[in-house]
Amino acid sequence: MRRRRSTPHTPTGFQSFASIGRILNRAVPQSRFREALRRRHARVNHFGIRSERVQGLLRNVANEALRQDVERTLSEFFRLLQYLDFIQDDLRQDRPLKGSLLIFTLIRSETEALLEFLETRLMRVKDLAPDVADTVDATIYALQMELRKVFGRELIGFIHLRQAPPIYAKVENAHGLLRDCFQQSLVALAQAFDHTFDGSAAFDGFQTKLEQSLHLRNDIWRLLCHLRKFEGRPEKSYVAPLLDQITLFRDTTLRYLMYKDWDEYEHFLEDAVSARNIEELLKIVHVLSTFLETLLGQINMRAVLANHPFDYPPLDE
Repeated sequence: MRRRRSTPHTPTGFQSFASIGRILNRAVPQSRFREALRRRHARVNHFGIRSERVQGLLRNVANEALRQDVERTLSEFFRLLQYLDFIQDDLRQDRPLKGSLLIFTLIRSETEALLEFLETRLMRVKDLAPDVADTVDATIYALQMELRKVFGRELIGFIHLRQAPPIYAKVENAHGLLRDCFQQSLVALAQAFDHTFDGSAAFDGFQTKLEQSLHLRNDIWRLLCHLRKFEGRPEKSYVAPLLDQITLFRDTTLRYLMYKDWDEYEHFLEDAVSARNIEELLKIVHVLSTFLETLLGQINMRAVLANHPFDYPPLDE
């Protein structure tokens, strides 16, 4: 099993605590989410398991204590995903997005409570099968990492943003990271009890690890082609389109990479944007190309891609 590191808690001073309380007392009653959440919480089992296939596999779990704990865990994932639906609606309807921070905060709090439940209850069920224990352990690790990505990176400084595009990008990325994590975690846990379980049975548009890996591999290769094209013809007119491609990967496909690779890629982007001339940019592009080539090799070694060789197609553009 993986060794997990608990997130250290930083003490909060009284003045900060009181200020946050005053802000919440003003903001929460004015939030358009408040009444919708109140109505939904008032309905019994509204946030219950919304998939007949999931309900069916639970009925086949013989250990009653295990069945109850797994049912609660899966119900929590469905509930967290429904919280995300509020944010998805705002993204689709182009509404103001600053208020989504309240929903993200709620999701963080309840995900941390779920993590505690997984560690102190589900992992301690008597006679827990090793494959189930490994799945739960991997789920705990994934949830911890995604919370760190979203709240330790994507939403940092969010409240101070004023321009609509970066606000939209941060909310969309944070929403996508959490949605993918909750869906993948739920499906992995369901498959621990029913190996034939298909994520598409629970979620429309569900992306498997294979689909995500294929997408990631294609986009890395595409970006590599752009970088090599620039290295072959380092003209000033190509600089802006190249920076757009590097930024686009950061804003979209980067989330499929391991968290440890995020910082390094961000540094490359920052260095590329701040390059003072073509020669300086060329050096950065060369090192970034080497970094991406290494990543591409690592991704090609993923078990899910064993039967999907990559033919390195030429870039159409």
